[in-house]
Amino acid sequence: MVSRPHWSTRLRLVIPGIVVLAMGVLGAVKGNHLAWVLVAVGLFGLSELWRSVRVRDGRLVAQGRIVRRTVALTELTAIGVSPVHRVWVGAASRRPFYLRMVNDLGAAASNPTPSPFAEGLDRLARQAGADLAGQAPQDGFPPRGTRPFFSA
Repeated sequence: MVSRPHWSTRLRLVIPGIVVLAMGVLGAVKGNHLAWVLVAVGLFGLSELWRSVRVRDGRLVAQGRIVRRTVALTELTAIGVSPVHRVWVGAASRRPFYLRMVNDLGAAASNPTPSPFAEGLDRLARQAGADLAGQAPQDGFPPRGTRPFFSA
């Protein structure tokens, strides 16, 4: 099971990233030291290409722009969807974190149906033997301490 941001979301950052990276490289070749800032911004835009969540071989691998988080499915203690349709997971060995790269385009805040990715992850985790007794509360909010912006 694999999920990536929607292609339109990815292109919105990748195309400007390519342009800014090219401008930065040209400026750096000409000797402008401030052009390295453009190179960094361009690389940030290109980093959208490798963001994904994969479930394979009994492990959840969340690859963000910089950080990769790997959790065994058996370590999962909670899987939920926040009110703004962001999937989050809790694990026994670490703080809960959001899976911000799950394709949520088209999910409305008023849509009562859960995320297909969260349902599939829940099914695979239960099959692997995860104890999801600490399942998410009905409102979908993750536990305190879950950081929405500095997650995977």
